Formats: sequence, structure tokens, C-alpha cells
Amino acid sequence: MGSTEASIYRYFENKHAFLVYLASWYWEWVRYRIGFNTMNVYEPKKQLRLTIKTIVDTIRLATPAEYIDRDLLHNIVVKEGIKAYHINQVEKENQMGFFTPYKALSKRMADIIESINPDFPYPRTLASNLLEMANNKMYFAQHLPKLTDLKLRDGNMKKLEEMLELYVFKLLAFGG
Repeated sequence: MGSTEASIYRYFENKHAFLVYLASWYWEWVRYRIGFNTMNVYEPKKQLRLTIKTIVDTIRLATPAEYIDRDLLHNIVVKEGIKAYHINQVEKENQMGFFTPYKALSKRMADIIESINPDFPYPRTLASNLLEMANNKMYFAQHLPKLTDLKLRDGNMKKLEEMLELYVFKLLAFGG
């Protein structure tokens, strides 16, 4: 960043607040990309496939932002993002609106899921599972490979995308 730690704390009370900011920025960015990529797509299954592709391959699909190191931001969210809301004060921070971008993204995905299968009983759960699964499986493939069957080499995320699609579309076919 080219900034001192002290200057960061002028804007953020602590590291947790900074992490929540970065994670929120990231999720809002993903939500924007999904909206952009699905803007003129009216078939719900295709929308969901594009959504999964966007989640998995955010780095390559994104337009350049000179002031953001997208790779670093993505790695922070994959490695540390869960710490943003797995904390004791989560209810208080939720009431303050800390997780609004993440919840908005999850809701957008749940709406697509409901449009595919209105009788599916767990659209919000499936949406948040897809988001978490994408990051967890990416992390496992990179750092704990015995916990996944995925081999993510050279930035190729196609297998992760295929696994998420298999998971979601099989569930939607049988659920409801």
C-alpha cells in the first residue's frame, strides 16, 4: 500500500474493521460483476452458471482497477474473509450494516435459485454455501490438498466451476 500502519488506524479502529471493509468491498465488487455479466441474460439457469463463473473466476473477469491489487484482495478474502463474521460481536456488527454487501450478493443468488426451482426449500442456504464453498475449496486446493479432489493449477479454475455447477444443479433437480 505504501502506507504506514498508523495511518491505516486513522480510518479503521482495528485490523478486524479493516478486514470487514476489504471483504465488503470485495463482495460488492463481485455483486457488481455478476450484475454486469448477467444483465442481458434472461434464462435463470444460464444466469446461475454465469454467476458461478463470476464467483470462481473473479480475477480474470474483472475490469482493471488501477488502485486495487485484485489478486491480493482475492487472496485476503479467500484466506481471511471468514474471520470478518466468525466473531463474538457478529450480531452487533450485523445491526450496524457491516455485512450488507455479502448479504445482498447472497440474496441475488438466492433469487436466481428460486427462479430455477421455486419449490426448493433452501435457496438462501444454497447461495451462501456456494460462496463459501468456492473460497474454501480454492483455499484447500492451494494449502490443504488432501481435503479436496480439485487441482487448481496455473490459475485454471474450471474444475472448481464444474464442481459448483454439479452441486447446485443436482440439488435443484432433487430439492423441492
